[in-house]
Amino acid sequence: MFERCKPYFVRLVRPKDRQTCCCKYHVEFKTVFQSCMEFRKKLLIENEPNECYSTPVYDSISDVVNATLCEKVDGSHNLQCLKRNCSDCGVKILNFLPCELDVSDTAEFVKWEKFENVSVNVKGNKTIKKLMLVKKESQVGELFSYFRKLIETFPVHQHRATWQNEQFQNLVRNLPEKQCVCVHDFSENYRCSELTEIQSAYFQKTEVSVHVTILHRHALLEYDGVDSSEDFPEIITEQFFVISPDLVHDQYFVHQVRNYIAEYLQSVSYSVETMHEFTDGCSAQYKSRHCFGDISQTSDDFGYQHFTRNFFETSHAKGPQDAAGGIIKRQANCAILRGQTQIRTAKDLYEYANSFLTQPRSHCKRRIFRYAETIYRDNRLSFKPVPSIRSLHQCSNSIKTGGYTEWEMKREYRADAQENEENEQVSLQELVSVGQLVALYTDDDEEEYYMLKVEKSMETLRIDTTDSWGSLLPAGTPVFRGLYYNKTNSPFQYRLTMAGRALMAYGLNFMDNNNTIDTMATGTPTYKIILLGEYGVGKSSIFRRFLNGTFIEEPGKKSTIGLDQCSQTFGVHGINVKVTLWDTGGMERMSFIGSSFYRGAHAALLCYSVKNKETFTVLSQYILDIVINAEGAKIFLCGNMADGEGEDQVDKADIENFERECGNVLSGVYQISCKDNMGIYEMFKDIARVLHQESVGRMTLRREIGNVIRPGITPEGEEPCKKRCCSSS
Repeated sequence: MFERCKPYFVRLVRPKDRQTCCCKYHVEFKTVFQSCMEFRKKLLIENEPNECYSTPVYDSISDVVNATLCEKVDGSHNLQCLKRNCSDCGVKILNFLPCELDVSDTAEFVKWEKFENVSVNVKGNKTIKKLMLVKKESQVGELFSYFRKLIETFPVHQHRATWQNEQFQNLVRNLPEKQCVCVHDFSENYRCSELTEIQSAYFQKTEVSVHVTILHRHALLEYDGVDSSEDFPEIITEQFFVISPDLVHDQYFVHQVRNYIAEYLQSVSYSVETMHEFTDGCSAQYKSRHCFGDISQTSDDFGYQHFTRNFFETSHAKGPQDAAGGIIKRQANCAILRGQTQIRTAKDLYEYANSFLTQPRSHCKRRIFRYAETIYRDNRLSFKPVPSIRSLHQCSNSIKTGGYTEWEMKREYRADAQENEENEQVSLQELVSVGQLVALYTDDDEEEYYMLKVEKSMETLRIDTTDSWGSLLPAGTPVFRGLYYNKTNSPFQYRLTMAGRALMAYGLNFMDNNNTIDTMATGTPTYKIILLGEYGVGKSSIFRRFLNGTFIEEPGKKSTIGLDQCSQTFGVHGINVKVTLWDTGGMERMSFIGSSFYRGAHAALLCYSVKNKETFTVLSQYILDIVINAEGAKIFLCGNMADGEGEDQVDKADIENFERECGNVLSGVYQISCKDNMGIYEMFKDIARVLHQESVGRMTLRREIGNVIRPGITPEGEEPCKKRCCSSS
C-alpha cells in the first residue's frame, strides 16, 4: 500500500548520493562561513538591528567574497583584486563586531569545524597523518580569525578553478588545426577478482595500473569517416588507456604513456605541431622537478614544435577521465560476474578491454588500449631541485620575451635518485610516528648516533621535566617519548632497553627545498624571529640588511614573493646567540600565512612604515594571529623608514596609545631606517639579548639543548645514576 501511495520524490538512498572528491578549500570555507554567520545571526537577535548595520549577515559565500572585492569589469573581477594586491579592497574592508574578534578568557565559546592532520592507527601498529574535518570548540575570535585567513585566498582559488575550466572548454571547441589536447590522469588501481574465489585470494588481490588520457583532435577522413576543415571543424574525442602490472606511478610511467600517444597519432597520420596537456598537480606523476625535466625534452623526444602542460587548480581536476577509468573497471567486473571472462592479471584485463570495450556507447569516438609489461627506469628523468615549481599552473616552451629567469634542469646521476621527492615544507612532527625507529645524531666521542623507538607522538611539556636519563627540558618544549637501544656484542645489533623512558625535543626542524634547519642539535642557543606586517613597509629590506647589510632602492620594484630565512650570530654576555629571521616574502598579499610559519617562533617583529599610518593601524590583527598561532612568542614593534617625514606620519602619541592598548604584550619598541642603515644591528642584538635572558631565566640547561640527545650526561662532580644507553655491554 505504501509503495503505491508514496510520493515520487521519496526513494531509497543510493551510493551515488554521496558527495565525493570534494574540494578541501570549498568544504572548509563553507563550514567556517556558516558557523560565522550563525553566530552573527544570534547577535542580531540579541541586539538592536541598528547596532549591527555595518556587519550584515551574508546569505552565500559569493556575497561575502564580492564584499571584499572591487566591482566587476567586463563580467569578472580584476586579477589584482583576487590576489589581494589591490589597495582599494581586501579583507580589511570587511566589518566585524568587537565581540566577534574577542579571544579573551571571557569570550564566548563556539563550536565549528576545520581541516587538520590527525594521527590515525593503521595496520602494523603504526600511525599516519590523515587530513580530516575536526570539530573544535574555542573562543569566537579564533573562529573569525580563521575565517579572515580563508577569505584571503579563497577568491583567487575559485577564480583559477572557474577560469581554467572555461579556457579548457574554449580550447577544445576552437582547437586550431595541427593541434591536440590530452587530459591525463591515473585511475584507481583495478583489483582482479574471480567468480569463484578462495578465501585467501580476497585479501591478496592482484592490482593493475590504469592510466587514462582523454584525447581531443581534428577528424581524419580516412580514419574517422568525416573530414575536418578550418571552416567546418570536426573535433574527435578518444579515450586512450595504458594498462600495466607496474604499480609505480611516476614520471617514467607518464613518459611511456606520452610515447604511446605520439606513436598512435603518427600511426593514423595526424600531424601535431602543438600539444596541450592538462593534468592534476600530483608531484610524483606530473608536477615535480623530474616531471619538469621530462617535459623540457618534449620537442626532442616527440617532435612537437610547441608544447604546453597546464595544471588544474587543487582539487578541481576531476572530469571525464575519472569516469572513463571507472567504466572500464565496472565493465570488467560485470563480465566476471556473468561468467564471460576471467581476469587474473593485467594482461587479462588488457585483452578483454581490447576485444570488447573499444567501441563506447557515448559521444566518445573510440577507446584505444595499450599494454606495458614493464616500465623502463633509469636516471635519465631524474633532475636536481628547481625552486617554487609547486606554485606554477602552466609550463610551456616559447620564445623568450621581456624579463625572465632561467633555470637549468640538471640531471641526477645516482642510483638512488628519489623520484617522488617533494619540495613542500614538512615539519618533523608529520614525519615521526609511533613505532618508528629514529637515529639521533650526536657529537659524542664514543657514539655517532643513538637509536630510539618512538612510543608516544608529539606533545608539549606543561612543566619543566627531567626524563629517566637526566635530560632537563623546560615547559613548552615539543617532545616525543621513546625507549633507547643498547648495543650488543655483535656488530649492528641492538637490544631495546626498558631502563627508562627518554624525552626527545624535536625543536624547529623543517625541510624546505632540501635545506634542513635544525635549532635543537647545535650547542649555540638559537631563536626564531618572524617578520610580520603589511606589504610595502620594507620587511624585505630589513631582511636584506640583516642578511648581508645591503639595501636596494628601486621605486618600481615589485613585492618579493616566497618564504625565506637566514641566520646571524650575536654576542650576548660573552656567549654566541644565533638569531634566525623568517620573512614572508610578500606571501601575505597572495595567500594567508600558514601555521608552519609561526610554529616554534620565539619572537615576532611587527613592522610598519613610519610614513604610512594605515600600515600601523592594522597591527592589532597581526597580534591576534601571533597569540593564536605562536603562543608564548615575544612581540616587538619596529617602525621602518624613520629617515624622513610623510603625509600620514605615525607620531609618538600613536605609538604610546598602541602600547597602552597592548598592555604588557610588547617586549620592545624600535625605529629604524633601512635606507640609512640606522638602528638595525642594534635592534636585533637587543632582541637576541631579551630572548636569551628569558631563556636563561626559565632554566639553565647543561650544555644548552645538547643533552637531549646525550642520555646519561651528569654534572661535574656527580656520579652517573644509570649506564649510558648505547655503551657496549
